[in-house]
Amino acid sequence: MGLEVIIGGLVAAATTIGAYFGGKRTGRSGEVQIAADTVALLQASIAELERQSVELKAQTKAKDTVIIDLQARVEMLESLITQRAEVDELHKEVKVIHGKVDLLVGMIQS
Repeated sequence: MGLEVIIGGLVAAATTIGAYFGGKRTGRSGEVQIAADTVALLQASIAELERQSVELKAQTKAKDTVIIDLQARVEMLESLITQRAEVDELHKEVKVIHGKVDLLVGMIQS
């Protein structure tokens, strides 16, 4: 009976030691898997951010083109407004001259 107790104790101790080292190895394997999954997730995030960056650059370029076009239109409208003001001023001067010519014609005919 003493030998069986000793053998049982040794088997229990060996099982405990085996479970400890097996768990430690499994834990490291799990840590490695978590690290690999984390790296894969980070790489996917980087790829998505790079895609979004390219998309934003394209949108920015398109908006810049629209802004340049709008600025050209505004300059053209400002030029037209200035020309219109000059034409209106000239029209007033022509009316004044026309009035004076009519006055002179009236004086000459009288």
